[in-house]
Amino acid sequence: MRSARRGLGRILAAFVLAATVAGCGPGGVHPHPGQSLEGTRSLGDLVAGAGASPVHIVYIHGMAAQVPGTSLPFRQRLCAYVGDGCRYDAKASERHYIAFGPRPPARYLGEPVWRNDADWKASRPFVDRFVFRRDHGGAVVVDELNWYPLLFPLKCRYLLMPEVELSGADAAHLRLCAAKDADGHAWLDAATVEAALAAKHPYAGGARINRALKAQLVNWGIADAVTSVGPMQAFVHDAMDGAFAYAERFEGAKADDQTFAVISESLGSFAVLDAFNSGRAPSVRRVMESTYDIYFFANQFRLLELTRLQGMPPATEGGPVPMPSLSPISALREWAASPLGLRPPPGPPPKTGAMRPNPMVRQVIAFNDPSDALTFEVPQLPGAKVVNVYDRNETSWLGLFADPAKAHLGHAENKGVLKLLFEKRAAH
Repeated sequence: MRSARRGLGRILAAFVLAATVAGCGPGGVHPHPGQSLEGTRSLGDLVAGAGASPVHIVYIHGMAAQVPGTSLPFRQRLCAYVGDGCRYDAKASERHYIAFGPRPPARYLGEPVWRNDADWKASRPFVDRFVFRRDHGGAVVVDELNWYPLLFPLKCRYLLMPEVELSGADAAHLRLCAAKDADGHAWLDAATVEAALAAKHPYAGGARINRALKAQLVNWGIADAVTSVGPMQAFVHDAMDGAFAYAERFEGAKADDQTFAVISESLGSFAVLDAFNSGRAPSVRRVMESTYDIYFFANQFRLLELTRLQGMPPATEGGPVPMPSLSPISALREWAASPLGLRPPPGPPPKTGAMRPNPMVRQVIAFNDPSDALTFEVPQLPGAKVVNVYDRNETSWLGLFADPAKAHLGHAENKGVLKLLFEKRAAH
């Protein structure tokens, strides 16, 4: 028996070693084979060409966000790439809450979504502003928009709690939903959560991996996308507009006095372009019309486009024609074709012989990890330069499995991605 166990142990050890050796690690950043980065601009080019004007990066998180700090990995490395004495200015950095109107009477299966004004206040999106100064140029500003609080009451109460008696408890997120701290709100009663976690549910509980995938991908991830294309869409648009209105007013500057870039993760990419095309987000439109550069860290445009099919026939003979909201890809096309995109970007022209970024078009650089279960390529857009970039954010074991969360959310931690974002492709 002991020899059999030792033999099994050796087999398992050999398998782990083989998986380690055969695993494809993170890194590897390559443009789509049919596309090229030639003629594109980097954030490094924008900073170098902005002169004394601020370079303002609006950073928008995607699905499954749960605490502030999505931009932290990006910010931690920013000064190393920017140089020029780059340093963080804590005094100029602040948190800005986006004001909404009175609490709406929204209901889910007859229950109020926001039970009182304290609930509604806790759902306010907010912007964390981080300002970095340079010795010989304008500031680099990162405005991190946190709009996830809008989604917490729905996920916490109506998905996570019922799951305790079905697929099984998502203990970490349930406790997050009951937390009372600087960034949290008690959407669930802590005692009720602990009692639910301690209770026996003999007929419930799925297989562990299945349960974990449902908790992470569906309940805490895809639920955000479903919510954002439904009636909550108006509040998401208001969150985007409030953030861009705040960005316009940096240190008394106007939108035209700043060089803007947008970095958006996952669902955030759809949300900001959806707001741009909504007719109720004038600040988003003003800033985006003066923005040449968008960087997507995973996106769902192709998937969510399925919710906005155009030209559908009436459901019944003589019935009303369905009127879906504007297409998210049509919003990208409208942004790409905007006449303001024909202005040269700020900064002096590149020196003779240097690679010359195309000043006549806007650009989208979209990063996609092939192991990410929730990303799709951005289609080509008339009037814009679109480059889909493949990157690897997590080790792929034997080509069979990679952590789906890290594959989806790991772009800002990928050194290859950051290098591509900041490396200068034109001499100024």
